[in-house]
Amino acid sequence: MIINISFLVDEVEKRLTAKCVGIIEEHTAAEHKLLLLEERNEAYTKSKSIAKLEQELNILLHIRKE
Repeated sequence: MIINISFLVDEVEKRLTAKCVGIIEEHTAAEHKLLLLEERNEAYTKSKSIAKLEQELNILLHIRKE
């Protein structure tokens, strides 16, 4: 039986390339998801800060009215 080494090398190279492309795509998608989560976290933190400031302002306005 004659084994064509060049053919085997080409097949391995194709499979490794496809696997690497898949890993890169997964990594890119994960980075994008992380950025979205960071943005969402920042927005949530800002909204909590704004809500706390509004609450403090309402308390001060209520005290001022008295």
